[in-house]
Amino acid sequence: MMEKKVIPSNKLNILFLFLIIILTVSIVPKTFQNDTFFNISIGKYIIENGIDMKDHFCWITDLDYTYSHWAFDVIIYLIYSKFSFLGIYLFTILFAILINVTLFIILNKLYNSPSISFCLTLCTAFLNKTFYTSRSQIISFLCFIIEIYCIEKYIETDSKKYAFSIFIIGIIVANFHAASWPLVLVLFLPYIVASFFNFNTKKNLKTKLDNNFKSESNSKIFTRQNYNTKHLLILMIFITITGFITPLHDVPFSYTFKSMFGHSNFGILKSIYYVNEMQPIIPANSIPFLIFTVILIEFLLLLPTKLKLEHSFLILGLFVMTITSTRYLALLLFLGSYVIADLITQSFNLYAKNSLKTTTHLLSLKPLVILILVTFCIYTFSEILNKNNTEYVNPELFPTKATNYILENIDYKNMRIFNNYNFGSYLIFNNIPVFIDSRLDVYCSEFNNTDIFYDFINVITFNEYYEKVFSKYNFTHILIKNDERIINYLEQDTNYNKIYEDSYFTLFERNLTQKNNN
Repeated sequence: MMEKKVIPSNKLNILFLFLIIILTVSIVPKTFQNDTFFNISIGKYIIENGIDMKDHFCWITDLDYTYSHWAFDVIIYLIYSKFSFLGIYLFTILFAILINVTLFIILNKLYNSPSISFCLTLCTAFLNKTFYTSRSQIISFLCFIIEIYCIEKYIETDSKKYAFSIFIIGIIVANFHAASWPLVLVLFLPYIVASFFNFNTKKNLKTKLDNNFKSESNSKIFTRQNYNTKHLLILMIFITITGFITPLHDVPFSYTFKSMFGHSNFGILKSIYYVNEMQPIIPANSIPFLIFTVILIEFLLLLPTKLKLEHSFLILGLFVMTITSTRYLALLLFLGSYVIADLITQSFNLYAKNSLKTTTHLLSLKPLVILILVTFCIYTFSEILNKNNTEYVNPELFPTKATNYILENIDYKNMRIFNNYNFGSYLIFNNIPVFIDSRLDVYCSEFNNTDIFYDFINVITFNEYYEKVFSKYNFTHILIKNDERIINYLEQDTNYNKIYEDSYFTLFERNLTQKNNN
């Protein structure tokens, strides 16, 4: 009688996919980040004028711009032009679903455990929920998840279809998120290094965990019998061609080098101090990072599981990247799920294989399935209701009311505004020329002969007297958040008139006549 109450395995996989989908719908944030606004504006410009590698949104003229995510910008603008912000929000949800469904399917294919793949996908999705937003990174996340799978399968099968898939991935990343294109090549390195280590080591650490591995050691690390090294190297070299299949010229090759080794990453005013996503991660303040690290350490130290050599290099590289810059945290969680899934599967197969079958059996019981399904639906429905009261543009982060005031009362096309780095993109979206926005590459000396970024930081941090910078650029207006320290000085400075104020932002007009007389 019990068997009749169990859902067949094929239907169980469908159920898991459905649960992943509804969870994804519930966790994708509705409020947009700053990139979305300049994505729309840049996409519109490209459609109307093409790619000219020049900036057209800062009131300071003759600045270069790399258009590193031009394809994504065009798509976002087309969606916005037809379906407004709702369309972009739904697009983000659909793409987040695609990421999570792909992760589940790949983990299940590699480790043949629907229950482990399901639980791990849910955990990864929930820990990464803040990264599911309308930015070009969501394209590269999906591409890198698929690339790791293709590299694994290419090593095993030497099948051309996996090589072709990686080639297509390289083209997509080069056009949708050129700044991350070097990672297409970097992800080969853990496997290539592992292959050379395996070749040069007389006593290989090998463990018989499946048909592809054998071992005679108690080490915590083991290697493959064959890494298909020659073909893997040839493929990696061939993939470099994809960096040229783009209208951006050499940007996929040069952008990352300039970003990593440019002036803005060194010295007192280096960008990692002031741009949140570029700051080094503080483990104690990052719950997702702590959870992942604790789980990994538990498997390596407390359980008799073994780490594939290429996975050890992959995790080590991702940890270094994440520690140096918090923007790589999502990549650590997504790609690290391959490693965690492998360790979990090993644990069950070696020491609790019957428990894995029992777990899968329990998850197949109709009463439990109904309970889980109802719970997920209730949670998703409640989250959707909560989001009804959430705006796409957060008025605490972006000057929605102040922007309307500027558009209605000021000759904004000719104003020379000083604005904050974080909300400049919203001004761009409203056709207001900006001093700075979150496209850091436009405002740093490694990309342009300008000190805009450093002058902005000098004002915000009081490294220099604000009037020295304001006079340098001859600003006409100052738009700042009310929690900035500088507002206290401007309110007492007779050369600045407060012409607009709301709960979050204040707009000052600079008295140029008086300044000139002085």
